[in-house]
Amino acid sequence: MALLKSLVAAVVFVPVTVACAAAATITAAPKGGGTSCTLAKIVDSQRTGMVAFTYLVPKGWEPKTSFTWNGQSFISDFKASTPDGQYTVEHLQPLSMAYGASNGRVMQGFRIASGTDFLHGLVGQMEKSGMVSNARVTEEYNADAPLTEIEKNLPKPLPSIGGMQQRTFNQSAFLKLSFEKNGQPMVASVGTTVYGTFLSNNMQLGYGRTSTQYSSENGSYVIGPTLVVISPANPSPAKVHEIQIMASSSQMTPSFMNYCARLALGMSEAQYKATKERGKQLIQQMREQTQQIHDNFMDEMARKDADTHEFCNYLLDKQDYTDHSGNLVTLPTAYDHSWSDGNGNFVLNDDPTFNPKKDMGMLGYQELQKTPAFH
Repeated sequence: MALLKSLVAAVVFVPVTVACAAAATITAAPKGGGTSCTLAKIVDSQRTGMVAFTYLVPKGWEPKTSFTWNGQSFISDFKASTPDGQYTVEHLQPLSMAYGASNGRVMQGFRIASGTDFLHGLVGQMEKSGMVSNARVTEEYNADAPLTEIEKNLPKPLPSIGGMQQRTFNQSAFLKLSFEKNGQPMVASVGTTVYGTFLSNNMQLGYGRTSTQYSSENGSYVIGPTLVVISPANPSPAKVHEIQIMASSSQMTPSFMNYCARLALGMSEAQYKATKERGKQLIQQMREQTQQIHDNFMDEMARKDADTHEFCNYLLDKQDYTDHSGNLVTLPTAYDHSWSDGNGNFVLNDDPTFNPKKDMGMLGYQELQKTPAFH
């Protein structure tokens, strides 16, 4: 939680739809070996009382969750560690961040020119909190993500109007750090995605001797999901599978998703009304730009749902399945076969001859069908 508190001044959740399984437990079949998990819940106890997110936590891990409102913004954090402190997983939910500067003075947030700008700031907070010390960056990856078909059809950035210019970028970023803990070599891996729109404006207000020069910079960024993994330099395969389960099982509940969508639209309307206090010339230009950014982000969010889900599936080795009721279920790929009774209980196994009905007496279980990727 402390990682984000000191890094982000104002955070607004951006709803990202993922398959919401009703799983309460996952039982590993004895033939191929498996992992027993419990369901961890992140509850908004301050305002709505809703369960905001759920995670599957393998046996032996100690989960910690937090959810804090600050005005109309919130921070949601999931963290789990092994009792010996050798392994830690922290999953930061997608968030939006705003940057604003007027006449060279930063008013809020900080400027993000690439995805690793955010990650370097996050690593700085990890060092301050004691999660890592004397860390050295051994790998750094930052690249433009390929455009999807929806992105290719989005409206192009507005042409320069006077001194107004706009730049939009979509990037994936990764950092790998090495450090020592009690004399043992350790590594920390941090990854995220960033979609941002940056607007700069230089204009003259008024005429003649009463005119003044005005400059501003505004950024809107959708960041995440962000994953932080700390482990020994040579982690055990079993722990790697357990990390994949936790990282890939994040679910946002539909009721909380709807609440966040209404909140975001209300804040967008309030922000638009605030711009009416500025001069007529600036209002006209900012109205056009605000509407353009709003439309771009609404279209981007429709794509971000599927894109983020597919990106996480690829990065974290997970697979979508469809149960016999037509519901989408996301499970780790550590096992080749998955079975469900349709009531939120699952059996995972990699033995092609295994059948829970005859091998475990679990009547009513049916094998799940793998679902193709979104695109």
